[in-house]
Amino acid sequence: MGRKGIGPCGPPLNRPPRGCSPCSCGPTRWCGLRDSDLSQPSLGPLLGRGRTAEIYAWGEGQVIKLFLEGWPEEAVRHEEEMARLVMALGLAAPRFYGRAAIGRRTGLIYERIEGPSMLQALLKAPWRLVRYAEHFAALHAAMHRERQPGLPSYREGLAQRIRKAPLLAEAEKAYLLACLEALPAGEAICHGDFHPDNILISPHGPVIIDWNDAKRGAPAADVARTVLLFRAPLSLPGLGIPKRWLIRWAKGAFLRAYLRAYCRLYPLSLEDVEAWLLPVAAGRLAERIPGEERFLLGMIRTRLSARDLPGRA
Repeated sequence: MGRKGIGPCGPPLNRPPRGCSPCSCGPTRWCGLRDSDLSQPSLGPLLGRGRTAEIYAWGEGQVIKLFLEGWPEEAVRHEEEMARLVMALGLAAPRFYGRAAIGRRTGLIYERIEGPSMLQALLKAPWRLVRYAEHFAALHAAMHRERQPGLPSYREGLAQRIRKAPLLAEAEKAYLLACLEALPAGEAICHGDFHPDNILISPHGPVIIDWNDAKRGAPAADVARTVLLFRAPLSLPGLGIPKRWLIRWAKGAFLRAYLRAYCRLYPLSLEDVEAWLLPVAAGRLAERIPGEERFLLGMIRTRLSARDLPGRA
């Protein structure tokens, strides 16, 4: 059986982490656990490495996300707060245990989730594409029914990114910001980076990871971000044309199945999602993702060319 929710892959909602209850530490702490109470296991094997941190095994059933030396403390505190807020809601997320210091580096300690990502599972069983897309949509729609006023605003964060976006003229930024201001702020929980590689298929059901960009906002904005991630080009050096075509087809088929399922589960139209694509693309441009700038800029300029921008000749 899967976790409580929709189907065998359904998301558990509105429950405290397993075996936990709120304690006197505050509404976002659990089981009386304080950071200073954590025993210090020895650092286990390296499990993964990213741009900002390394993931190591840490004691029994845990991992530590060990940030690179010099990583800003403000960024670590932000991720810690996001982890606590999400855990307090009982969403399908890894349990968070606190922080630890290893030499001059800071680490955040999470539940270790055993199982492949949804992307890895899909690559092993591509004939289950529609089923996985429907589970993906169910997780996203269930998340969007929840509220957490402590999260930062999606729309405000997007406005900041648009102001920092490279390659855009000031008139273009002003127009995009005006478009953004006309869209609903929303109060739903939004993941901010929802894609199949951020969902782990554990023996107990799906677990959503990487909540660092979680916001409160309009569900259509979060869906638009997912649409953009699927449409963005992949860097696939060494792959022949047939395999490239197959991957593009699979991405498109998954996206279509996801959108159909999502719109059945949540009161949202494709027009609502379309309205967010332009500002979300501009915000993505500010992230300077290698290989995406040309795609994003082309998409933005194509859409802007059909509109009257003040100051355009």
